[in-house]
Amino acid sequence: MSAPHYRTCPLCEATCGLEITVKDGAVARIRGDRNDVFSKGFICPKGSTLKQLHEDPDRLRKPLVKRNGVHVEVTLGRSVGKKLIAASWASLTSMVAVQLVRI
Repeated sequence: MSAPHYRTCPLCEATCGLEITVKDGAVARIRGDRNDVFSKGFICPKGSTLKQLHEDPDRLRKPLVKRNGVHVEVTLGRSVGKKLIAASWASLTSMVAVQLVRI
């Protein structure tokens, strides 16, 4: 089953309208939204590559911190069974806010 989703491209100040087709939970196609009042269905080459950017294996998907020169996933010491739980963006933002107050 596929369904179109309509968003604004975040890559530049032109804010082109996007029609994103999602099939079985994955992005199947990205094209210009023909009904967008500004871009009228046109998008630039950057916007047309959003699918590849979204699927890039090197894309940051979880919060990371640098420890001993290496980026690692953040854990806050909570655990389920014997597994540590990775920090969420919200919990990491709170942690950074606390550290900034110290400065």
